[in-house]
Amino acid sequence: MEEVRVSIIIPVYNVAPYIEACLASVMHQTYAGSMECLIVDDCGTDGSMAIVRRMLSEYKGPVLFRILKHNHNRGLSAARNTGTITATGEYLYYLDSDDSITPDCIEKLMGAVIKYPGVQMVQGNAKRVFAQGGESVLIPVVIVSYADSLEEVRKCYYDTGQLDVTVWNKLLKRDFVVDNSLFCEEGLSYEDNLWSFYLVKHLKIAAFLADITYLHLKRSSSITTCGDEEARIRSFITIYRDILTHLTPGFERQEYEYYAESIARSYFFFVSIVPQFDEVLQLCRKYGRLYSCWTFRIKLALFSFLGKYKSGKKVWEFLQWFIHPSLIPKDIKRIWRKRMVGFKLPRQS
Repeated sequence: MEEVRVSIIIPVYNVAPYIEACLASVMHQTYAGSMECLIVDDCGTDGSMAIVRRMLSEYKGPVLFRILKHNHNRGLSAARNTGTITATGEYLYYLDSDDSITPDCIEKLMGAVIKYPGVQMVQGNAKRVFAQGGESVLIPVVIVSYADSLEEVRKCYYDTGQLDVTVWNKLLKRDFVVDNSLFCEEGLSYEDNLWSFYLVKHLKIAAFLADITYLHLKRSSSITTCGDEEARIRSFITIYRDILTHLTPGFERQEYEYYAESIARSYFFFVSIVPQFDEVLQLCRKYGRLYSCWTFRIKLALFSFLGKYKSGKKVWEFLQWFIHPSLIPKDIKRIWRKRMVGFKLPRQS
């Protein structure tokens, strides 16, 4: 039997309206090499797996499909980890069950593996498809097609944003993933943020394609857009604490400034829902002193002060108008749109 080169991992949980398109996109791949697809049944209740079994019973193609079943619902991260541990392929590819891939996805990604021997990750481009209509390309411009050092890879993540935060749409050498324990943290929302932080710690050889290989459905009922807002913010508290206490030696300042900016952007919204998020800000201030990041120290100190008052967010927005006057017309438009929500013209008789 031919050795499996690619293992596609699909966690499945309550995605009945989308799973057929997802599986069909795997079945119709043009890649001629050996592939397996691991479908991880995470104990949903909507009949998704009935659709899966029907499709597999009718499938006669070359992809080897296997179903892995959890004993109880464990979440997206656990399902990905189950697939990673069980996979026999030389390369791994994570596909979310409400998304799909282009017919030539694996063929193009494996083409980069042939072109760049020793590559640890190949990332394709993605197209966001909005459930309400419309679409957009994830990475408008691919600046670098190949990065062959830790420093170059980090530029693609921390400077240009070309290396995307998502777990999906990346072809990864399985040995690289397992040897560096790049498993997803279970029990978290937005776990991709923590996973990508550790990915970039170890990634030294990466290739990037401008070609669209992945179709990501943005829907209002996805894991990250519904459910418990407080629980999601508590996940971010865990993620930021982990990152700030595990900064990479030699790259501490680069990583600190990147995540301090993210913490600053979300602070007022998060702390208004979960006051304990202020502990993340204080930890961030501590490391700002350690790495002499004066700009962030001043900014975060001001946030810490204003965060003690209900009107603190409004005061900060007012100060921003003096620092960045270009924000004024944008804020006026935002307020106007908010006021117009729910406003309807009277019916014509």
